Amino acid sequence: HPSHKRQLLFQLTEDQAPFTRSDLVLDSHEWTSFVVGKVSPSMTDSNYIPTQKHADKTISQEVQWASHLGLPAIMFPVPYPPFQNYARILHRSASVFKGQIWIRIPMCLNSETDEGQTWEWWNSIRTMTEHLPNVFVALEL
Repeated sequence: HPSHKRQLLFQLTEDQAPFTRSDLVLDSHEWTSFVVGKVSPSMTDSNYIPTQKHADKTISQEVQWASHLGLPAIMFPVPYPPFQNYARILHRSASVFKGQIWIRIPMCLNSETDEGQTWEWWNSIRTMTEHLPNVFVALEL
């Protein structure tokens, strides 16, 4: 891309400077205190093994990147039953990422007959991950 070409002989314009405005909006303290990473949604509980492996690798890379950036927390997408693969990935991620891990759980589903079901989801995941101390619920309203 032309804007990434290096100009060695001429004066750099403001848009060609080494740092852009978006690089300088937050200082390092703000990055490590106020920015939360978001793990991309993937098919963690697919029954198709190659899809599970792809999701596993994708989430692993994203968690390692968040750890490298020093983020205070990362947010995992809403899980859907069955939770076995999701819990396994979450458990392994908690050993790599030392910050908080937030799991988005809907406050309620669309139907009134499903009252309390999302609490069962959270409780199942919490139990499968052996009550990890850095895993928290993030209620989705």
